[in-house]
Amino acid sequence: MRRSSRPPARRAWAGKGANQAAAAGALAPQVSMVGRVGDDEAATVMLDDLTSRGVDVSGVVRTPGVPSGAATVVVEDVTGENLIIVDPGANGVLQPADVGCRPSPPRRWSCCSSRSRWRPSCGPPSTRPVWSS
Repeated sequence: MRRSSRPPARRAWAGKGANQAAAAGALAPQVSMVGRVGDDEAATVMLDDLTSRGVDVSGVVRTPGVPSGAATVVVEDVTGENLIIVDPGANGVLQPADVGCRPSPPRRWSCCSSRSRWRPSCGPPSTRPVWSS
């Protein structure tokens, strides 16, 4: 049997939002993270790491009975192309109230989470907006 020269799979505690918050936390003193994590070891490790990097995680809600989100990244040997399989886990049950949105009549600006399917009306955005009709 031929053995692969590839390194073994590894687990990293992160995600796009967490990586951006950690990088921003290293540069600026007022960075906050909003989202949901499970009530599991992954959540504890991620929140402790973000806190150690100066990120305010008070807006991250622990969700009992739901695992933290996870992703598997598969990289093709020759081309380097990748395939990312995402399980949103607790972020899949993110609610408008979790990010401070309030129900209101439809407006031209909407809050949006890439990991959830809701688009609550929130008035003028404080971050990059998603244009809605």
